[in-house]
Amino acid sequence: MSNLYKVNISNAPERSKTISIKPFKSMKDEEQDASRAHDDAVKEMEKQREQLLLDAKQQLEEAKTEAEQIIKDARVQIQQEQENWQQEKEKLYKEAEQNGFKHGYQEGKKKAESDFKSYVDEAASLIGLAKNEYTHIVNRSEKDILIMAIKAAEKMIGHKLDEDHDEVFLSIVRQAMSAVKDSPEINLYVSVQEYEQLLHYKEELQNVLSDQAELTLYPSREMEQYGCIIDTPSGQVDAGVDTQLNILKQRLLDLLEEDQWSGNQSMAETD
Repeated sequence: MSNLYKVNISNAPERSKTISIKPFKSMKDEEQDASRAHDDAVKEMEKQREQLLLDAKQQLEEAKTEAEQIIKDARVQIQQEQENWQQEKEKLYKEAEQNGFKHGYQEGKKKAESDFKSYVDEAASLIGLAKNEYTHIVNRSEKDILIMAIKAAEKMIGHKLDEDHDEVFLSIVRQAMSAVKDSPEINLYVSVQEYEQLLHYKEELQNVLSDQAELTLYPSREMEQYGCIIDTPSGQVDAGVDTQLNILKQRLLDLLEEDQWSGNQSMAETD
């Protein structure tokens, strides 16, 4: 007779399961997270704009240094020529005195005066060439640096828009709206492409404004993509991407004009 063994299955140990509970985020928390993300995006764009300005200024300084070195080298050369001429003049006078002849002395004097006039003409020409080269370098550098900086700015903003145009455009609009947050009535005009997007974020945009402000969104077929006009009883604010680029361009132009003015002052001091 075979032995039968009973296995009590009920006594087998059970594996314990851990159920994790994900923290619940309230609507307010989500809005704060979104707000922080947008603020970070705006700060990053501002940081890159400032870096572009710094790079442009640095390159202008390098061009200015190069041009000033040309002037300096020219002056060193002129100084050397002057010393050579002085030595030659003294030599001619000495030779004339040694000969003891009036005719020889007069001839030596005439030659010295002729050499001096030649030196003056050459020095003036050399200074003129150096100044022309200075102007050429600075003007060429200003143009090249301005074009480069503007292209970099357009590429930067365009790249940001390509990566996440919703977030970037919304950040720009929010930043502009914060400047008019106390207005009682705010009308927001955007292109047809961005109208639906901003409708989804209307409540978030409303939170930027004061409690008394009334926000209304309008689509505009005349407005280009990423264009935005904020209309208030006090006036209008252009918050479009093109406007942001134009502001950056103007800041670059102002920077270059400042540097050109200081360069002209330096040139005047060397005259």
